[in-house]
Amino acid sequence: IPDKCWLDIVALSQHSSFSDIVESINVNDKLWRQWYDKEAPEEARVPDFEDRVDAFERMCIVKALREDRTMVAAQTYIAKAIGERFVESVPLNMETTWAESTPYVPLICLLSPGADPTKLIEELAKRKKIATLGVSMGQGQEIIARKLMSTATQNGQWVLLQNT
Repeated sequence: IPDKCWLDIVALSQHSSFSDIVESINVNDKLWRQWYDKEAPEEARVPDFEDRVDAFERMCIVKALREDRTMVAAQTYIAKAIGERFVESVPLNMETTWAESTPYVPLICLLSPGADPTKLIEELAKRKKIATLGVSMGQGQEIIARKLMSTATQNGQWVLLQNT
């Protein structure tokens, strides 16, 4: 396994639930290799630990050994712990979102991988006939962003501050 995974396993072994995980991997390396090589290890039985870890601890093992599967494991954990509705992707309705805002309450969109509301915002601005200014935030862009915000505030425009 990669060095980072091994270091994560050693760190995990500091928790009482995983105190023997390093020994388990050394003694049962073939079983652990089979688990590690699975396409979806988060769905497979965890060698030596299946009957003694809860869903959160299972997710920790997945994170340590197969970081690429952590999001899937986390979604499974969250769905079981507090419900499916907390992991379902809900399309953003900009019209409803805009109706909940005021001139003193800005809209802030926190992006996740693959999500970019720019087109939705621009389409709404066009329908509402509101001019939209934008700047890609980065080094040295603060002055430009402040000027755009000042102008937009005076003229009733929108500003998109994007971290690209």
